[in-house]
Amino acid sequence: MRGLDYYSGIVFEAFDTTSDLGALVGGGRYDSLPKIFGRDDLGATGVAGGVERIILRLDAQGISCTTSNDTVSVLYVNDELKPRAIHFASVLRKYQGVTVSIDLTGKPLKNRWKCHQTQSFPLFLPLRNLLKKMLC
Repeated sequence: MRGLDYYSGIVFEAFDTTSDLGALVGGGRYDSLPKIFGRDDLGATGVAGGVERIILRLDAQGISCTTSNDTVSVLYVNDELKPRAIHFASVLRKYQGVTVSIDLTGKPLKNRWKCHQTQSFPLFLPLRNLLKKMLC
């Protein structure tokens, strides 16, 4: 488990015992973490999953994550996340039946969001700073 120093209670990880990929998800209580950033202590519990690891394990077990008409829109909230969004879109495109849309025009997020809404995508993945570590 990485980063044990900021957890304040129970800590957990979930593994697929048939693989040596490491933890698929992990998390725990981190009530003191907001104080590190200058905020009052408050109750907090978090969990994060490795999207690529989970998809790899499902694929290895013959469990399909897709249907023939899955469409995903990947939105990034700032230019710093653009390379990670492109990488994530390319990972998703490797799976048969997944259509991925990502707007690389450089338009402001507000305009890209409006475009996303008019396309009626059944699924979208907004990439925020909290996802940076997952997508490295």
